[in-house]
Amino acid sequence: MGHYSTLLISSDLDRTTGEMDENETYQEVKYSIPLFWLALFKVEDINTLQDEEGLSYYVFRATILKSCETFKSRLNIWSALYNDEKLAILAQSFLQYLQRTPTFSVKLNITDIMAMMIDPFSIEANNEMVDMIHFIEEKHRDPKSPSPSKYWLPKSFELKTSQNRYLDIDGFGESLLPCFEVDRWLNNHEKTQQPVKNKLNASFDEIHFYRMLLSKAEISPNSSFGFKHRFLFLTRIKNKALRKWLFQVFFFNEMLFFCLLWLSLSLISIFFLFKISTFSHLEITGIFIGLIAFSYFIFRKIAKRINIFKDSN
Repeated sequence: MGHYSTLLISSDLDRTTGEMDENETYQEVKYSIPLFWLALFKVEDINTLQDEEGLSYYVFRATILKSCETFKSRLNIWSALYNDEKLAILAQSFLQYLQRTPTFSVKLNITDIMAMMIDPFSIEANNEMVDMIHFIEEKHRDPKSPSPSKYWLPKSFELKTSQNRYLDIDGFGESLLPCFEVDRWLNNHEKTQQPVKNKLNASFDEIHFYRMLLSKAEISPNSSFGFKHRFLFLTRIKNKALRKWLFQVFFFNEMLFFCLLWLSLSLISIFFLFKISTFSHLEITGIFIGLIAFSYFIFRKIAKRINIFKDSN
């Protein structure tokens, strides 16, 4: 289940159903419309079709020769829009793929995507498709012009992962459209990003964090520790003496909280137990076992914090 944009590269301009031959391409992208797909068309390529129930809907449709010429005329968009020269390489590969494809027509159906926000069978859908082409044409005139906030546009124009490429840009991915230089960079980037994050998470435990917090003379608040902790806000304080004093105050209050919690719950249980004389031996045994278990839990936390505090100093 989901909403898809679909690109059909076919030998028949009027094809709507039927089996595909080996030279035809049918590609789906979930919850997204790749920008390269939109750049294949002009406003005049919006066509009205009818479904099995007689409802009119809109698609982009043109001959592959016209789509290639349209896309070729807009090659200036991508590097400037993404501020990345790899986009120009990817756009050339996409164009060459289409030029080598021995088919006749290209059809882009985004009815399913528009249905998430508007009525895809209304004139509003046609107007939305016109806006999409106007966005591409505006970027052709001035790639640095402001981008509107639209559900059919990427949240950010960046090429950092293979998913960015597949969902937002070409809709083909490495399997259908290999682009050695771009794919090698993306794969290396993804490999180098993930191990760094894991290494940070593995190297920071609670004792290590406290030791770092007290020993460093100055800590940048923008440091990527890869470690979430309730005292992480103390790293924003550059003064070592003040940071250490606040650490001691919060640490002491935390241990005091656990002591008072244990004491209050113990007293409540004792008062409750002796005030009511209808408890069975089994219920009394259960209360005592619960108190013992809770006491062990509380004092283990207190002892752990005392040891951490000693190690940190």
